[in-house]
Amino acid sequence: MIVSNNLAHGAVSLPLMMILLHLFVEKYSKIQRTIQVLGALIFLSFAICFLLMYKAPVTIAVSNWQPPFAITLVFDRLTCFMLVVFAAVLNCVSFFSMGDPAIKRKKREFYCAFWLLTLGMVGAISTHDLFNLYVWLEVMLVSSLILILSNHEQPLSELFHYALINVFGTLLMLASIGLIYSLTGTLNYYEIAKQISTLPAYYAAPPLGLLIFALGIKGGIFPLYFWLPRAYPSTSISSCMLMASITTKVIMVVLLRLVYLLQPLQSDVFQTLLIPIACATMVFGVLGAATQINIRRILSFHIISQLGYVLFSIMLVTKASLVAAIYFLVHNIFVKTNLFMSCGLVEQRYATNDLNKLQRLATKNNLYSIIFFLAATSLAGFPPFSGFIGKFLIISAAVDNAFYAGIAFMIAVSLFTMYSMFKIWRYGFCEKSEHLETVALPGTVSRSQVFAFIALCLIWLSIGMWPDPILKQLNLVAHDIIQLQVTVT
Repeated sequence: MIVSNNLAHGAVSLPLMMILLHLFVEKYSKIQRTIQVLGALIFLSFAICFLLMYKAPVTIAVSNWQPPFAITLVFDRLTCFMLVVFAAVLNCVSFFSMGDPAIKRKKREFYCAFWLLTLGMVGAISTHDLFNLYVWLEVMLVSSLILILSNHEQPLSELFHYALINVFGTLLMLASIGLIYSLTGTLNYYEIAKQISTLPAYYAAPPLGLLIFALGIKGGIFPLYFWLPRAYPSTSISSCMLMASITTKVIMVVLLRLVYLLQPLQSDVFQTLLIPIACATMVFGVLGAATQINIRRILSFHIISQLGYVLFSIMLVTKASLVAAIYFLVHNIFVKTNLFMSCGLVEQRYATNDLNKLQRLATKNNLYSIIFFLAATSLAGFPPFSGFIGKFLIISAAVDNAFYAGIAFMIAVSLFTMYSMFKIWRYGFCEKSEHLETVALPGTVSRSQVFAFIALCLIWLSIGMWPDPILKQLNLVAHDIIQLQVTVT
C-alpha cells in the first residue's frame, strides 16, 4: 500500500516537475528532448506498476489538506487502467514530436502544455468531487489553448471559437454544480449518489441533465461539436494528436463514471434522451467526414462519430456494455492517433494533406501506406482488428438490451466510415491527382517518428489480435464499478 501511495503521488507530481524542468532547460535542445523522453517513460512505468500492483483503491489528499478542503484523488482500477492507456499514447506522441518541425519553433510552449494536459488528465479521471472535476477540466482547457496557440500560423479566429464554445460549456457546468450542491449539500460523487437517489426524479433530472450537456459540449457530442473539426486541423500535428487522444476521451471516462454511479442517469428518461443523441453524434460526425477533402479534417470529424459509439454503449448501462465502451474507447485512442500520425508524416514529407494535391503515395512510401490501410480498416470495423471487436461487443450488448435501431445506426455509420477512409486511400494513395502534381519534398521524417508510428501500430494490432488479456482486465474494471454502484446506492 505504501508503494501504491508513492506511485499515486508520483503520477500527480511528475507532470509538475516536468513543467518546471522544461522552463529551465529551454535553451538546451538535446537536454530538453532527453528530459521529455525520460519523463514520458517514467510516467508510463508508474502507470504500469500501479496497475500490476493494484489491490484496492488508493486515496490521496493533495498537500495533505484534509476534507472538506482537500483536493482528493481516488486511484481505482478504472483510473489505473486508463493511466496506462494514456501514458502509452503520450510516449508515442512524445517520440513523434522530436522530429516535428512545428514543435522545434516553440518547444517550451508545447512541452509545458504537454505536461499540463497530462496533469489535468490525471486529476480529471481520478477526482471524485464535481468542483475539482471542473478545476481539472479547466487545466486541460488552458493546456489545449496553449497547444493551439503554439502553432505560429494558427488564426486567432479558430482559437477564439475553440475558447468560446468551451467557456460556454464551463459556465453550464458551474451552473449544474451549483444546482446539485443546493439539492444534496455535497459535491463528492459518492455522497451525491446517496443523496440524489432519495430525491424525486423531477428534482434530480434538471441539474444532472445540465451537467451531462455541459460535459457533452466539452467532449464533442452532438449538437455543439463544431469547435472540434475547426480547431484540430489548424494546429501542429503533434498538438493535434495530443488533444485528439486525451481531451475528448477524458470526458468519456468521466461520463462513464458518473452514469454508472448516479442512479438517476440510468433512468429511462436519460436513456431516451442520450441514446438518440449518441446516434446523431455518430451520423453527423461521419457525414461531416464524408464531405471533406482534407485528411486531417476527415479524421477530426471521425473523432466525433466514434465518440457516439462510446456514448451509446455507456447508456446501455450493463456490465457487458461497460466493457464494450471502455474497449472501444481504448481502440479508438490508439487507432485514431495512429491515423493522425500517418497524416502528420504525409504533411511533413509532402507539405500538404489535401487529397487534391496528393497522388500515388502507396508507390512512394510502403510503410505509411500499409499502416494507414490497416488503421483505416480497423476504424471501419473490419475483422480481425480491434475496431471489429469493439463494435461487435457494443452490438452484442445492444442486442441483449433490444436496441435494434441503435444497431442499424452503427452499421450504417460503419459503411460511411469505410467510404471516407477508402476515399483517402483511393485519392491520396492510389490514383493520380487530377488537379496538381505532388509537391516537392520539403522535409524528411526522423527515426523517432518512424519508431512512434510503428510502436503505436503494434499496440492496437496486439489488442485486436489478442484481446483476451485486455478483456480480462476490463471485466475486473467493470466488476469494481458495478460493485461500487451497489454499495453506494
